[in-house]
Parts: sequence; structure tokens; C-alpha cells
Amino acid sequence: MELLEEFWDLGFNTIVVAINGNKLDKSFCGRILDCDFVKDLPKTVDSCGENGEFHTFVFETPYFKNSIQFDIGETVDKTYHFKNSDGDDLTSTYFFTDLIPKHT
Repeated sequence: MELLEEFWDLGFNTIVVAINGNKLDKSFCGRILDCDFVKDLPKTVDSCGENGEFHTFVFETPYFKNSIQFDIGETVDKTYHFKNSDGDDLTSTYFFTDLIPKHT
């Protein structure tokens, strides 16, 4: 939490655009990474997504002249089938939220 609080205090804002469905459900996709998001995470999930639980898009930083404006689009799922190193068949589902740029 300390790292995230510093991140937010510095003026960074992100939105979650991809979720590993083996770690989190679809409802987390398309949400702003804020205190409420972190409070809703299961205890087994890293609050920064460091284990691949989720991925974010940074839309505002102190380094940008302007924040990136967008609308939240559709959230879709994609299921992947693969074999692990033991040759076992595995399935993994991921959720992705589209961000639609606003033209100013």
C-alpha cells in the first residue's frame, strides 16, 4: 500500500485494462486503480498486480502535459488453451477492457 499511496500522491492515475481470470473476476476490469479497488482485492492478490493478476494503463502523470482522455468501452474475455511443462492441458481466461480515445 505504501508504494501505491506514493504513486497516487505524485499524481499518477491508472485504469485496469486486463485481468487474469484465474486470479480475479471480470468486475475488476475497467476500474480505476484506487483505494476502493485495493480494498476489494482478495488477500491472495498483490495490490500492485506484481504477479500478473492485472495490468493497467496510465492516463495521468506529472510528466504528461495533459491527461489522456478516453471513454471506457466493452470488456471482453479471451480463453487460451495450452499445455504446461508436464504436458497437462490447461485453460486460462483473461478479461480486457477497451479504452476509446477522445479526440480533443
